Amino acid sequence: QSPADDPPDAWQEAEFAFARLRYRSNNDRRRYAAWGIDSNTSERHFIRGLRRLTRIDGRSVEQIVDVDSDEMYDWPWLYVVSGGDWVLSEAQSDRLRKFLDRGGFLVVDDFHCEGDWGRFLAGIQEADPHPVVTDLQNDNPIFHTVYDLTDRLQVPGYQIVERGSMWEHQCGINPYWRAILDE
Repeated sequence: QSPADDPPDAWQEAEFAFARLRYRSNNDRRRYAAWGIDSNTSERHFIRGLRRLTRIDGRSVEQIVDVDSDEMYDWPWLYVVSGGDWVLSEAQSDRLRKFLDRGGFLVVDDFHCEGDWGRFLAGIQEADPHPVVTDLQNDNPIFHTVYDLTDRLQVPGYQIVERGSMWEHQCGINPYWRAILDE
């Protein structure tokens, strides 16, 4: 976690808020909780860019949403970092399924190798036993809505670049854009 001071307009109403899902993990015994990696400076950098590059009125501070709370249903867009570390109870999986069934959009980031992806997918399968995972191609409309995104860029953390690399693990060299789509 890398906390940042609240800006002067913190908590003003806006049409979009960066909502981050807080979940439990087997790795929470480390010096930080997996759900909060890079929080809250990453959210605030994202919102500054969103405000600068679009006409979306983004709230300047993030919203932390607990997986155990029905507050999930108040935020149509949720972000999960390090989803390969999450551990969901049956009740949490049910809540996640309801969130997605109601049209919720879940953005998940920061997988290291196929093991992380497999653990994340196991959590998704608790919510949806038969998810259809699609590798998104560069011509998918989602990448051409506001801007034309054609390059799959990996943005490593500063601590990784300091070591002279562009990726943390050798298996994470080629980024993927994947989606689980409903009907």
